[in-house]
Amino acid sequence: IVYDVFSVGNFYNRTDSDSRYVNVDGTTAVTITTTDNNPQLTLKTTDADANDGPLLSLNRDSSSPADGDLTGRIVFKADDDAGNAATFARIEATATDVSNGGEDGRLDFFTAKDDAFTAALSVLGTNVGIGTTTPSSPLHVSGSNGILATFGATTELQIYADNNEVSFRADADNDENDTVLTFDTDGSERMRIDDSGRLLVGTTSTLIDGDQILQVKAAQACNFEATVASADGGSVINLERSGNTQGDYIRLFNSSNA
Repeated sequence: IVYDVFSVGNFYNRTDSDSRYVNVDGTTAVTITTTDNNPQLTLKTTDADANDGPLLSLNRDSSSPADGDLTGRIVFKADDDAGNAATFARIEATATDVSNGGEDGRLDFFTAKDDAFTAALSVLGTNVGIGTTTPSSPLHVSGSNGILATFGATTELQIYADNNEVSFRADADNDENDTVLTFDTDGSERMRIDDSGRLLVGTTSTLIDGDQILQVKAAQACNFEATVASADGGSVINLERSGNTQGDYIRLFNSSNA
């Protein structure tokens, strides 16, 4: 059934041959029912310009608009295993500021979790929020358990932030061996933390002795500088060995010669 134009108000039509019907009533909702998986509603325009395609307008014509008004909702429903029509997802639009000339809006995406709904993704102006409906930057991620993001399948990288702790966790579940965390610029690796916790700068493998926790390989000199406010401002480099063990504090070598 194709209707070029119709308006709400006691309109009813049914075609029994294909069990399709549309019911439009001025006091109730519109229901379009089919018994197959063909589209129940198609919007078509023959306009040849490049301005707009078919338009679907949801208009809340309120006599007393206010900040926080829900302006429209799209609901996705299906039967649960008890035969009840359950909502599994929805999309909502909210007018966050209804000031004339300064209108702001937010679009929220919800999915059901244990039959409850919390916005998983929100678009507020030009900012996108995951886990928050008030994003304050182009991408704002908030997690209730501190884990903000997980990347990868087996060797996972997690970004964690909670209270006064921020951490990057390589292979957080310890599913792999010999995991390294590398830092690259301009297509080249500059630094890595290996699976033993060693910090390697300018090299991808340990140097002569693999026991040192910090190993630096550089084509130029390494400079250490500290700006202090007083004559006894403290150490620029502090070397400390635990216990009373003997050993080198500084080892200088050229190539393979220590």
